[in-house]
Amino acid sequence: GRLGDAAVLDVFVRKEDGAVVHVLDQADVPDTVNGVVDWERRFDHIQHHCGQHILSRAFIDVVDAPTMSFHLGIDACTIDIDATELSAEQVIEVERLANQVVQENRPVETYQVTLEEAQTLPIRKLPPIAPGELVRLVDITDFDLTACGGTHPARTGEIGLIKVTRLERRKKMLRVSFLCGGRAIQDYDHKLKVV
Repeated sequence: GRLGDAAVLDVFVRKEDGAVVHVLDQADVPDTVNGVVDWERRFDHIQHHCGQHILSRAFIDVVDAPTMSFHLGIDACTIDIDATELSAEQVIEVERLANQVVQENRPVETYQVTLEEAQTLPIRKLPPIAPGELVRLVDITDFDLTACGGTHPARTGEIGLIKVTRLERRKKMLRVSFLCGGRAIQDYDHKLKVV
């Protein structure tokens, strides 16, 4: 987005003092500015981030293949799953389950719990947390519960759709490329024109 006339290039939390630091495209910025979020980009991230949660859970439920890593890219998003190969039918079943959860428009809630509380919950993946720290959870009603600090929609229907676009073997894992929402529609439009 923007802070006044300056474009925001990056945002991070400084480890030393917990300050939120905005990296701008110019150095001379007034002390008081109006901030504007680049909503199109943020909504794209919201769709893909929550879409990844759903797709990761679907891979576990259908083929018992947990996600080992996630990448949110400009052109495509990927998850690396703990599997060496999948049939086309298995991928279709994973995608079908993921899109069913999207179409059911389930609530997506975020809340914080202590590490002790988190250890009693059916969390898909719990990162290393120090005792006494709070864990932020994302709960896709009756489907997936995981620790996450990212942006998410209020309901799964806002994701639009989830489409697996490619599988690629990476050593002992499979890299799954996928698109959600507006990017998936643009990809479909492009492929339809090519065909």
